[in-house]
Amino acid sequence: MKFSFLKHGYYVILGGVILTITVPSYSHATAFPAPEKENSSIQQVNVPQGSHSQLSRLIRKGKTILNSLSAPPPVENVPGSIGVGNTEVPEGLSPEEAAAYREKLQQWLSEDSENAEPFDIILTVKRKGKTVSRSVIGIQKGINTYIPMQDLANALRFKINMDLANETVSGFWGTEDNTYSVNVPNNTYSVKGESFALPAGSVLVQNFGEGLGDIYVTEELLNTIWSIKLRFDPAQMALLIETPQLLPVEREKMREERQKKFLAQSELEADRYEEMDYAFIPNDYKAISKPAVNVATQTRWDNKNSELSQTSNLHGVNDLMFTSADYNIQSNYNNEDGMDITSARLRLERRADAGHELPLGLKLFEAGDISVQPPSLIDRNQNGAGVSVSNKPFKRGRTFDIITVEGTGQPGWDVEVYNDNQLMNFGVIDENGEYRFEGIEMDYGTNTIRTILYGPQGQVEERVEEYNIANNMLAQGDVRVEATVMDANQNLIEVEDTGNRVTDGYFHTASVSAGLNERLTPFVTTTRANTEAGTKDYVSAGTNFTALGGIGVIEGYKDLDGGTAFDARYSKNFAGLKLTGRTSFFNDFESDEANFGTAAKEFEGELRAATSFKTDAGSLRLGANTAHTKFQSGKDRTTFVTTQSLGQAGRRFSNRTVTRLQEGSHERTTGRLSADARLSDLWNFRSSLNYEASPDAQIETALAEMRYNDRDRFTASGDIRHDLKNSLTSLGVDASYDFRKFLGGIGLNWDIGEGFDAILRTSMSLGPFGKDESYIMSSDSLTSKTALQGRIFRDRNNDGIFNEEDEPVQNARLRVNGVRTDKTDEDGMIEALHPTSQGLATVLLDDKTVPDDLLVMRDDGYYTVLRPVTKPFVDIPMVVSGALDGNVYFSDGKPAPTLRVQLLDAQGTMLEETTTDFNGYYNFEEVRPGQYKVQADPTHNLVASSEPVSITQDDPFIFGIDLKIAGLNPETKAKGPIKSRLNKLISIFEKRRETL
Repeated sequence: MKFSFLKHGYYVILGGVILTITVPSYSHATAFPAPEKENSSIQQVNVPQGSHSQLSRLIRKGKTILNSLSAPPPVENVPGSIGVGNTEVPEGLSPEEAAAYREKLQQWLSEDSENAEPFDIILTVKRKGKTVSRSVIGIQKGINTYIPMQDLANALRFKINMDLANETVSGFWGTEDNTYSVNVPNNTYSVKGESFALPAGSVLVQNFGEGLGDIYVTEELLNTIWSIKLRFDPAQMALLIETPQLLPVEREKMREERQKKFLAQSELEADRYEEMDYAFIPNDYKAISKPAVNVATQTRWDNKNSELSQTSNLHGVNDLMFTSADYNIQSNYNNEDGMDITSARLRLERRADAGHELPLGLKLFEAGDISVQPPSLIDRNQNGAGVSVSNKPFKRGRTFDIITVEGTGQPGWDVEVYNDNQLMNFGVIDENGEYRFEGIEMDYGTNTIRTILYGPQGQVEERVEEYNIANNMLAQGDVRVEATVMDANQNLIEVEDTGNRVTDGYFHTASVSAGLNERLTPFVTTTRANTEAGTKDYVSAGTNFTALGGIGVIEGYKDLDGGTAFDARYSKNFAGLKLTGRTSFFNDFESDEANFGTAAKEFEGELRAATSFKTDAGSLRLGANTAHTKFQSGKDRTTFVTTQSLGQAGRRFSNRTVTRLQEGSHERTTGRLSADARLSDLWNFRSSLNYEASPDAQIETALAEMRYNDRDRFTASGDIRHDLKNSLTSLGVDASYDFRKFLGGIGLNWDIGEGFDAILRTSMSLGPFGKDESYIMSSDSLTSKTALQGRIFRDRNNDGIFNEEDEPVQNARLRVNGVRTDKTDEDGMIEALHPTSQGLATVLLDDKTVPDDLLVMRDDGYYTVLRPVTKPFVDIPMVVSGALDGNVYFSDGKPAPTLRVQLLDAQGTMLEETTTDFNGYYNFEEVRPGQYKVQADPTHNLVASSEPVSITQDDPFIFGIDLKIAGLNPETKAKGPIKSRLNKLISIFEKRRETL
């Protein structure tokens, strides 16, 4: 017969014996004995030093318990001990006899516990298999285990206020409404304000004086007042926390993980590269480099006309004249006219990346065939051969501005700043109760800036501010300049005579804008354009703005030889609707956008509204917009558009109607009804009906299509179209296959009664991304790919250069902007082809892939500029890292625990910091070869030695670098509350040391 909990009690005692021998208790030993308490639920204890007589008694007690396990004891005389939990009883007893047995056993154990000597036990605190704390020191008294409230609360980040002098403790766990307290003199405890009597034998008190000590409670009491599921496991000597809700220490860990991820992501940001002190690898523009080209052809056979035709397109990218060249050549072929080049375009571009700065602070230079968007009431777009410059960052992205978030709070609390759900920064409230975060990015549109304050015991406070940012707004003090000069409608390389258009000729436009504040970005523009009314010069001025929770722009125009115009646009979310409005007034103003003569606009306005919400049938989206234009002739035009869309579980139904009115009279209403359905992962169906609702209600065309896509290489589709107005029907089938090297497809279209067309399509891409810039072939476009070549090697002579002495490192990987590369080959080489956007990129080692754990990068990291169709080369030298350790002692030879020790480089820069353990031991790992110094943290204000250390690849492990502490720095004067507290802590520590 086994008594499992009797056995556990033995384990507890035996574990205490071992711990008493091997780990002398300094945290509870004292020179200040305390009086005994009369109350049976509270005991004032003094844990003695381990002694031969005590150990002998404990061993004898353990043997007695072992002997008692060999046979069931009689009910009248129950020996042994039992832990907390269910109690096993001998077989063959009636329910009444079993209950009496348990009662006798508990009575015996209670008496045994009261007479037992207490001793320290070191407990590990675990949560879901992970260690929360390795050294919570409890007390074992008989079969009872007592847990220190203050030590455990600090480990779990519970709020605790302990007054050892008055023997009270209070605080809260999780949130501030989960209060608790223990009042030893009154023999009571409370949970959420409700008081109860302390169970007998549930509390021990240790008070060493000077604020040192703790109040110890049983597992059952702790679970009650903290409402957690905590279980003592004697086999592991651990406190297992099994409560389902998140603990404050877990939330803190999650914050640390978020912050760690944020810091890793921040390393990818361009404005942080200098702070990281990574080595820069240039990727300079060249006079000429090997191009990457996309080649696409479409060959068509028209059976009805017996005509063969082909369209070919070549698109290429490479360095040319120290810029990046982007060019396109298109040609046509038919069996009557033969081959003909229809267009050739070339655009040169240079961006101001790191190492590629442009003069006058410019960020972007373009020349050749370019396009520009003039002010909105002048023209929608202009194309031609010319030059364009701008100091607008080419990576425009979504970021509008950076702001400073600041406020006040409780000193020492953690602070995180979010934009919506994205962590932007974090820190700690300083000793003055203030926090300040500069460089918080805001995006265009709505920004919800959330500042979350975290207390040390799980308190959470959130502060929210909202900002609406208009497009094209600038940060305060930021100035943007853009200018373009071109020969309108002309190509740089003219391959055919297009004829002289009225608007051909010289064109220029320039704009200057400046950020006045977060609400206003004023601007001015000047434009010269050839129009059908001749050359015209325009100027405009306006501002982008945010107001009343919305964003907008207002702009006034002047034709220097004519009239004026005014344009205003505004967007706002209101009552669940997204509203966008635009209104323009024209006073004898003419332009390509406003038209000329009697066709010129006099007024134009537009209003859009959209909303979406959930219904039982699915997600419903509704939209409507109306536009009205009035002309100088007195005529007007009005358009109404409505949209309805319903989506659910891979199916979507939508309808769009367009109603046109001319001079107030209804002209026509048309619509399009469509349905799409995902039938499976491979099959999709779509259909549509184009109809006229008024003046004649009729269906005009219908389409049904089935598409198959195996998500890898093969795609096929079949469709049927019917034109009801003209009674025409056509059938089509299409199939394509990705051969990896190229993409091939064929299509057949049969117009019933008219004949059929056959189309053959091919596309491929060639780029110099192979080893030694050899060409590779791919079905994916290579003209926009960025690449990098790297070599990882063991740098035996630590010179940073690969030479005969060095050894390639195989099967390792790099991370380029966080993207893992392939493994290195036998030469330590990596050919990395990335779809990463161009710009600055970090190059770091994937530590987990290095075959030798002692090898580390010689430098912290690297960064370079990634540009399309270029491949910078990065050497990654690796060195054997070492380690060093030692102990920190007081002058009398006793260890100095919990002391911060720093590792400094030869220039005195602090590289790493650690804390000594209970024995004063410290260590630093993964230390690169070099000259270092080890010292105690100067903020301790201690007189301590410092030791120089030399780490080499031949001798990387240095042991026994011991530091000695002579005492408190005599020149340090206690000033202010912080210094006063520091002196008091040192004094208490020295007194405590004497008890060891």
